[in-house]
Amino acid sequence: MYFRSETMKNFLSVPPYSTDDHYDLARFRLTWNVNVFLAFVLITLVTLTFYTQSEYVFIYGAALLANFTALVYMYYFRNYKLLALVLSALLYSLILISQFTVDGYVHYLEPFWSMVIVLYIYFIRGKILGGIALGINIVATSLYFIFRLDNSLKLLHGIPDERLYSMAFEFSICLILLGYLIHQFIDANVRAETAQRQLNDALLIEKKLVDKQNSEKTVLLQEIHHRVKNNLQIVTSLLRMQSEKIRSEETKSHFQDAINRVLTMSLIHQKLYENEDLADINLSEYVDSLCNDILQMNAGNRGIQQQLEIECEHIGSKTLVPLGLIITELISNSVKHAFSTFEGVPMITISIKMTSDSKRLSMKYSDNGKWKENSDSTFGIQLIETFTEQLEGSVKRAQREDGTHYSFEFKNLDLR
Repeated sequence: MYFRSETMKNFLSVPPYSTDDHYDLARFRLTWNVNVFLAFVLITLVTLTFYTQSEYVFIYGAALLANFTALVYMYYFRNYKLLALVLSALLYSLILISQFTVDGYVHYLEPFWSMVIVLYIYFIRGKILGGIALGINIVATSLYFIFRLDNSLKLLHGIPDERLYSMAFEFSICLILLGYLIHQFIDANVRAETAQRQLNDALLIEKKLVDKQNSEKTVLLQEIHHRVKNNLQIVTSLLRMQSEKIRSEETKSHFQDAINRVLTMSLIHQKLYENEDLADINLSEYVDSLCNDILQMNAGNRGIQQQLEIECEHIGSKTLVPLGLIITELISNSVKHAFSTFEGVPMITISIKMTSDSKRLSMKYSDNGKWKENSDSTFGIQLIETFTEQLEGSVKRAQREDGTHYSFEFKNLDLR
């Protein structure tokens, strides 16, 4: 006996339903609870109509069978959306059959049962299907009032007491169901709003934590760049001290090239250090400032002009550092090999574009000087090829009558 009662209790309880959507969970629970409630109501109504020998015993019996089938289906398949439509359509069909085919009965409760179904569809399947159900209900109720209401009113006189009690009970059940549906709708909204508020609070806390971590990382990276810059300055000073003791002009020239490269690396880190957001650096301003500093350091007052066409507004530090080193080496090579004996107006042109998906960059560099040597194996060119490989790119170099031209294709490493 205890086993049977526990089995019945487990069956009547809401089955487990896994979802993160509070509205979806509320709809599932509502469908289950309404069907359980209707099961007890229909059992009572079947008993009453059987006792009073009413024609409605068959309609209530059919509704009870559909109701029990729905409970078994939900219990084993955990699906309520299609079931809600099928069950609502079946029950509403029974209501229409009762309203327009069963004579000798006061049909005043059918519009209330219809409204229960309309509210249920609104809550379970949304406003579109709910609106359709409401429209059907309005048409059916209007037809009932026009063609059938008068017959029902005539039957009110002389109605048996037991039938009156049965109708009062059924009317109370309708009102209870209407109130229950409204309560469930309000409760689901409250639960969803509470869950949404809690989620927003959690996201706000998480955002503050992430912002704090990003700020700390930015400060740390800037400190690292600052220390790197200081260390590069120390290396530069050591190289200068060593070069002062060298008598060979060729060796001294190589030392000066190394000093210039270290200084330009220091300039790059200085530009990064000055930027607040290392993941979003203005490339146009950065290249313009870097070119001016490199020309000032390498060319002095030779009057070298620069023409920049930067169509990529922002870029991250992963791509920017090797790109800046490539630009540094290109300008240094042009100053050293192309403009040392050039008599015209020296000009450097740099064009950088980014693809629409921001995954790749293309850069074109050219000068209008006359190179003293045509070798492709100088140390500066080898450095350019090395930094290009770091950017997983390719480079093409051509020396023409109007100067030297480079064409680069790079990956945007910051999108990884």
